[in-house]
Amino acid sequence: MNRRIGIAIIVIGIGHTSLGLFRFHQEFGAMILEGLISTGTGEIRGWAFWFTFAGILMITLGITVRSIELQGVTIPRTLGWILLVGSIVGAGVFPVSGFWLMLVVSLFILIGRQAHDT
Repeated sequence: MNRRIGIAIIVIGIGHTSLGLFRFHQEFGAMILEGLISTGTGEIRGWAFWFTFAGILMITLGITVRSIELQGVTIPRTLGWILLVGSIVGAGVFPVSGFWLMLVVSLFILIGRQAHDT
């Protein structure tokens, strides 16, 4: 699993983005019809944007981690700690969520043989 942490993060990000696009398709459709610019106002549209955008950020993080893995460089343990703390806080605020998946990923980084202190 140590050499597939990046792939796991990418898969989580794709799932998050896909769920956002599926769940908020009506909001995104209306925003597109309105021309997108300045259309993210309101609670639901804000949730739609940030939920979906968080998935894109996870994909970006996953690609970066995968690149590190493919170069044979160790994943910084600091990344594991940041993801662990963020996942614990997120799971505490939103217990029924995907934060638990990132918690598992953070543990793989922290206990993985490839992780190093930075």
